[in-house]
Amino acid sequence: MILVKKNYLHFNFALANLFILIIGISGYLIMNKIDILDNLKRKFYSETLIFLTLIFLIISLIIYIVLYVKSIKVFKDIDKAIEIAKYGNYDITKSLIKLDNLGNKINELFYHLNQLNEQKTLKISSLSMLINFLLENVDISLLVVDIQGLITHCSKDFLEKFDADVSNILYNNIKTINKLEFDEVLFELDKTREKVIKEQIEISFNNKKQIGVTILFLPFVNIKNQLSNVICIFEKENIFSMTTKKLLSKF
Repeated sequence: MILVKKNYLHFNFALANLFILIIGISGYLIMNKIDILDNLKRKFYSETLIFLTLIFLIISLIIYIVLYVKSIKVFKDIDKAIEIAKYGNYDITKSLIKLDNLGNKINELFYHLNQLNEQKTLKISSLSMLINFLLENVDISLLVVDIQGLITHCSKDFLEKFDADVSNILYNNIKTINKLEFDEVLFELDKTREKVIKEQIEISFNNKKQIGVTILFLPFVNIKNQLSNVICIFEKENIFSMTTKKLLSKF
């Protein structure tokens, strides 16, 4: 298995040929300028030098072609494995075996990446279970939405206080339960990174009677300091609970 960068291969091939030509031409010129040799010997050595120069050029060309063809074959095998792996549960190790040591290194890299992905998946699932546990036990009526307005989590207190069905809440857009322009709120949250309070907002579920509420929007950013989620806390009256007031003190 041979893998060489094309630009690196081209450069070295040109450099090697240039070196061979310089040696051959300079040797030929020097031999023809020195008078210590008779004409017959000078002609013999000159022709021998030209012949050796051609031989080395041919050898250089053969080495170049072999390296180039084998490198292309390796890249094709890798591209083929990548393309096939995009469809279904194809075992990429079967294709990587052809790549000898490089294939073994790639397999080792895949193994460690899969281990990391599995650990991340377990961590995410654990955090999801933790979030669900907290939402089941927290005494705050809240929804968690992403920046598209999609409701990803809701608290048990919210469902009980507003007599809502979880199937009509989760994975629906927050715009479906209130007349608030969420895009405007999102723009303000992203700009200020501070809480936003909207009063006298009417919400309804399944075309039931509308309920007037006050909504507190809290921004949450990711590790890149980009707004990723918004927590929406609903209160039927303008007076916030003690738990909500504690949250407000942190923003």
